[in-house]
Amino acid sequence: MPYTHEVKSRIVHIAWQGDVTKEDLVSIGKLLPKLAATLGFAPDVLHTFAEMNGPDFTPWTAFEHSLRQETVRLRNAAKSAVVAKNPQVQAVARMMQALNRNPNIAMEIFASEELALAWLRDE
Repeated sequence: MPYTHEVKSRIVHIAWQGDVTKEDLVSIGKLLPKLAATLGFAPDVLHTFAEMNGPDFTPWTAFEHSLRQETVRLRNAAKSAVVAKNPQVQAVARMMQALNRNPNIAMEIFASEELALAWLRDE
């Protein structure tokens, strides 16, 4: 699996590694609603990509992912913070942010984990 996840209070940290594929997007799209059901609320999410090689999916795949995410009904509004430290991750993050169709998910891109966590915690 190209990502690991850890639940810390109201935040789920998703650490991506390796090549991220279409199947990985489908997998994460199924995991997060399951975590929300277990927790009883939609958690905020921190995505980090320090160990990611790169995306192995097309922009069309990202669009399809956004359509699937649009149909996910959240119990509450949630935030999704992306830590993008290199141009390739920044480009993919901007594409995913632009494609976000779920009105209950706010997405922001940060240069550091500290800034992302401060935003997630409303600091």
